[in-house]
Amino acid sequence: MTSSPEELRARTRALAAEYYEAALRPPPFVAGESWVPVSGRVFDATELEFLVDASLDFWLTTGRFATQFEREFARLVGVRHALLCNSGSSANLLATSALTSWKLGDRQLRPGDEIITVAAGFPTTVNPAIQHGLVPVFLDVDLGTYDIDVRRLRWRSATASGSSKTAATRSGRRTAAPMSGPSATLRPSASTRPITSRWGRVDVCSRTRRR
Repeated sequence: MTSSPEELRARTRALAAEYYEAALRPPPFVAGESWVPVSGRVFDATELEFLVDASLDFWLTTGRFATQFEREFARLVGVRHALLCNSGSSANLLATSALTSWKLGDRQLRPGDEIITVAAGFPTTVNPAIQHGLVPVFLDVDLGTYDIDVRRLRWRSATASGSSKTAATRSGRRTAAPMSGPSATLRPSASTRPITSRWGRVDVCSRTRRR
């Protein structure tokens, strides 16, 4: 008896999960003995199943899983739309490009506007700003967490253009301050409230989560 496509798909997914357990499951981590790679793939049997499931459609670009993710992610974060990109670098470029749109009126970022970003980040955090004529102002990180050092945020904003207020740009407009870099964790404090900025953008493509 010939199996249906649905039955074959289910068996193939089950075999993918079985293969993961046999060949891909990482050994238990032993503190002080196990190697911690600087980068690499982190996935489990479920993700391998979905990878194989998508390949069975032979849809090698954006498909049904991407559409589902965009819809559910938008609902999760409470926005109308979410767009999936091929990489975090592309997402940074798209986000920065959107902030330079004339449709934003006075909130539009223009060449010469300054941004505040971390000094220990990823090149594609800064490249989109330079590409659009923006001026990056680098802020150090906290060595304990590698989050942006919010204690220096007001000080760095002021000294960037020699002002005791929010740093002015060459055109006299106020600084835009995208909080981008290796971390999405910004803890508000009294020292950050007086700062005025147009936008905040969080880049998490290079962040390593600690559990």
